[in-house]
Amino acid sequence: MRLIEFCRYCWSPLVALALTVQAATAGPASDVLLPAATKGYVAVAQAETAHDRFDQTQIGQLLGDDAMDAFVESLRKQLTGKFGVIQERLGITWDDLEGVPSGELSLAIIERPGRDAALAITMDVTGRGPQAEALIAAVEKRFTGRGGSKRTVQSAGTTLLVFDVPAADPNAPLLQTVYFVRDNVLCGVNGRDEAEAMLKRFAGTPQDNLQSVVAYQETMERCRQEARGLQPEIRWFAEPFGLTWAARTLNKSVRLRHDKDMAKILQGQGFDAMQGVGGFVNMLAPGRIDFLYRVAIYAPPAKGKENDRLRWNLAMRMLQLPNASALVPQSWVPRMSARYATYNIDILNAFDHVGTLFDAVEGHEDAFKTSMEGIEQDAYGPQVNVRNELIAHMGQRVTVVTDYDTPISVKSERSIFAIEAKDEQRLAATVAKIMKKEPDVERRVFGQYVIWERVPVNVGIQELQIDAPGLNPLRIEEEPLASEDEEREHVLPNSAVCVALGQLMMASDIEFLKELLGGFGQRDMLVSAGDYQQVAALMDRVAPGPRSGWSFVRTDEAFRPTYELVRQDRMPEAETMFGKFLNEMLTTEVEKEEGVRRKQRVDGGSLPNFEMVRRYFGPAGRVLRSDRDGWLLTGVVLDKEAP
Repeated sequence: MRLIEFCRYCWSPLVALALTVQAATAGPASDVLLPAATKGYVAVAQAETAHDRFDQTQIGQLLGDDAMDAFVESLRKQLTGKFGVIQERLGITWDDLEGVPSGELSLAIIERPGRDAALAITMDVTGRGPQAEALIAAVEKRFTGRGGSKRTVQSAGTTLLVFDVPAADPNAPLLQTVYFVRDNVLCGVNGRDEAEAMLKRFAGTPQDNLQSVVAYQETMERCRQEARGLQPEIRWFAEPFGLTWAARTLNKSVRLRHDKDMAKILQGQGFDAMQGVGGFVNMLAPGRIDFLYRVAIYAPPAKGKENDRLRWNLAMRMLQLPNASALVPQSWVPRMSARYATYNIDILNAFDHVGTLFDAVEGHEDAFKTSMEGIEQDAYGPQVNVRNELIAHMGQRVTVVTDYDTPISVKSERSIFAIEAKDEQRLAATVAKIMKKEPDVERRVFGQYVIWERVPVNVGIQELQIDAPGLNPLRIEEEPLASEDEEREHVLPNSAVCVALGQLMMASDIEFLKELLGGFGQRDMLVSAGDYQQVAALMDRVAPGPRSGWSFVRTDEAFRPTYELVRQDRMPEAETMFGKFLNEMLTTEVEKEEGVRRKQRVDGGSLPNFEMVRRYFGPAGRVLRSDRDGWLLTGVVLDKEAP
């Protein structure tokens, strides 16, 4: 089975965790059959139709291009290994599914307290009896090959095929998987108890099911209202923290830092107010749209906070994203930007509520307060009141612009992160006060602007390290892969900062910042570009009204650095946004455990020149809207040839 088929069944569901619209099937829909303990759910309404429609999208056409065959096969093998838990627990591969479902196909992960999570698959096999039998035969052969046994059990007038299979860990209990067919719906699930519970939901009006979960109802209804009659081909739902805990039980190789488990920290800081995330996906939607997606995040006010403006608890209160009537690109944003994103956030409020999160990460009370006092009172520091002298002079709009330099290298992607200035003069004075105290920063004058650039410090004396948050925006640091005792690396090694054009601008390198400042007023703006106007007009139609966030992407330009690095067999070194995401997804657990850079396992040398595939990547846009009970995200990817 080539990757194009693999993507049909797996790409959208597993990357986006999508879930289906209720389709007419012989038996109940999957959200009726699955339990309320379902934490992640994806389904396709009509599997074969989705296959065909995906093929017609430009991404589908790209994967089907003969020039991509060697690369596609190489990537397919690598991705198949990433989803081995499905084969281990359910005994199926994506190849087994080809030609089996005639209607809805769903995959779910179910929480089971005190035990490993269960995986479940359902599919409408109306008119596909022989294919369903062949699938179950393949499962039996695979489980038998692993030393498993099969027995048949009668329950509620249905024959259950129960497989007991040794786990990979000889000390672990047997894995149990049950398959059955009822009312032309084939079901497979881990555990006889889960199978019998599913059987009971075939009759009557079951209440203990996914369809009864409030967060599921809310996210699906919000997407339905926004879709305005357009029936989705894919729907999805996840309970964020529940899915995290359930998934962890299926991957025992993941090493967690118990002192800094960020998922547990965020849950304890009020972020569990996000009770559910769900969405709709359409392919080939009206308007030459290849992909149209809507994502609803359900985060109702915390109990007792219904009338509170901030409505949540602890650090979750940081996420105040005010809507605006429009978020038009600023005049300084260049026409040829690869990616543009802008969001409204109440920055002063975020600062006022970040303290408890900072304390939780540091592991002791008042860590944030002590750090802020140290920055203000330390005789050798900048002596700045961060809140009143820095944050208070910032507005509420943040913007990210990315581009790339040629020839393509691991550091080709360039970015500028900008924060709106309420008082540019005072903000510039505070930034200067901070920068002058930094030993690795030099002051540059570029025309009428002052730029502060971080440069390597070549001194033999070890600097005194203080366990406090730095104020220097040029010194963003990340956790090391190996030992904590090793020196941390800067994420932005050639970064620069400047207050100009009504913004506090932080750039990945000084040359990109100079290009932006030097060309201001002498070049076209992004807002005047034809493809930008096309996407903006479309988004006004599919997601009208106020918005708190807006982004525009030229996917060909945004993806090119990553593509070229794959061709050069240097993908593991990529420092692009998309490259880092792929590297994280494709890094093996052994590589993570050893703290080493992953090896490139796909055949990049077989890829054609990028100019030959550029035509498959159209422009994209995304709108975020804040609601009282959460957020709604709407996005599109257009056909490259759309008028």
